[in-house]
Amino acid sequence: MKVDGDRVHCIENLFNGNETQENESAVTVLLTGFGPFRDHVVNASWEAVSRIPERGITLPQNIDPNTPIRIIAYHLPVVYRMVADVVPELWAKHQPDLMIHVGVSGIAKAITIEQNAHNCGYSSPDVTDCIPAGNVCVIDGCDVIESGFNMRDVVCNVNSRNCGIRAELSYDPGRYLCDFTYYQSLSVNKNRTAFIHVPPLGKPWGAEELAQAVSLCTSELLRQLQERNALFGSNKGNDDDYKLERNQL
Repeated sequence: MKVDGDRVHCIENLFNGNETQENESAVTVLLTGFGPFRDHVVNASWEAVSRIPERGITLPQNIDPNTPIRIIAYHLPVVYRMVADVVPELWAKHQPDLMIHVGVSGIAKAITIEQNAHNCGYSSPDVTDCIPAGNVCVIDGCDVIESGFNMRDVVCNVNSRNCGIRAELSYDPGRYLCDFTYYQSLSVNKNRTAFIHVPPLGKPWGAEELAQAVSLCTSELLRQLQERNALFGSNKGNDDDYKLERNQL
């Protein structure tokens, strides 16, 4: 499928299962990366995310290694209006157990795990030279939403692997499309949403190393979900803050 800056498309793969199985039997991980913008003609976030459905994810020790896992990767344009429309649709269509957004940061020196997102202050134009109405993500939304995940544990998990990749914690995703996208998903379900910033390609890691880092983060996030019994049985997709109705089109 053609990749360009203003199109949404996806790559999908199923591990440890087959397409005839009921969807409820598989753990669904949905990842997004972004298209080109500004100096990022090749966006490192999509280069990393697009590799995950092919390479797969190592499940954490508290999940049966034979558990079916569906990995879906979406390419998002750097356009506020499209993100505001598409992100709620992805939640409604796929009902993911885990939503991970990945973006590139030109100033990042490490894999940067974001703990929260902001509703206000979106004054930088997107690739169509537009900004959101009122410079806000969600009208009447709270100023900050914090993810239900312990992102410090995600950072520690990556750094403990001694694989040449370093991670750090952040509380400021940047008041651009990354922050905007994260807030959109957190306002649907903060307990199943995460955001990862990666450095540009070659500074210092390549696409395969960035994909490995995203995979390590995913494994830890799944471990946390399983630890709170949120992946299987009656608790699957049953969070109190699951708010798809807010954004239905």
